[in-house]
Amino acid sequence: MIFPLIPLLFEWLFTGNVALTSVTLVAGNYALAVAFATKQPFIWMLGSFLGVVFAGVFGFCTGAAAHPYLDHVGFIAASGSIIAVFVLHTGERYVRHVVKKEAFPEFMNRGG
Repeated sequence: MIFPLIPLLFEWLFTGNVALTSVTLVAGNYALAVAFATKQPFIWMLGSFLGVVFAGVFGFCTGAAAHPYLDHVGFIAASGSIIAVFVLHTGERYVRHVVKKEAFPEFMNRGG
């Protein structure tokens, strides 16, 4: 769950900050990755929606002139999206692997 967020950590470690384009790109890809890995319809719909929205925000950020207000709002929205998707994904994985005792990784279910 943390692995897709590592590029943001490296950017922060190497440059001292994280660009809006990086956060929006990670937010969109993270939401889509979680959407395709879930078994919950709500998380699938939300992740798909957020993935498309932040793909658009990424495109806007790369093509638009910089505006401090939009940068601030976009950064907060993308960060909030990452946190929300992370929390939903954590909850789903807890139920799947702790409550329902599904094996992790899933290929462990394929016994002989």
